[in-house]
Amino acid sequence: MAPVTQAQIDGFAGATGDEQWIHVDQAKAANGPWHHHRGCLTMSLVSLMTSEIYSVEGARMRINYGLDKVRFPAPTPVGSRLQASAELLEVVAASAGSRAVVRVTVSREGTDKPSPDARLEKR
Repeated sequence: MAPVTQAQIDGFAGATGDEQWIHVDQAKAANGPWHHHRGCLTMSLVSLMTSEIYSVEGARMRINYGLDKVRFPAPTPVGSRLQASAELLEVVAASAGSRAVVRVTVSREGTDKPSPDARLEKR
């Protein structure tokens, strides 16, 4: 995946209304404890990253049913290259199709620590 840019962070901050200086003021953030963007931007990139890992064939529609567990154990600084891995945990029959439980772990290049770790349910 291409590196995370300040423009992406600024756009996400504007869309969500979270324009804290730790996200949008690079100069101030560089001298503070949190010189990175919030994990919600990384989490929103999961759909893009997993589309490069796996596909679901024969489905009329895919929706994100929800998130079971999300943690943000490490920052994602501007310029980070993110990568995802996915593990199919379960497929459950449902009235309108089926629901797959997939564990997705996002990490950034150069570190072993996840950033974030999300267990996503998709139906």
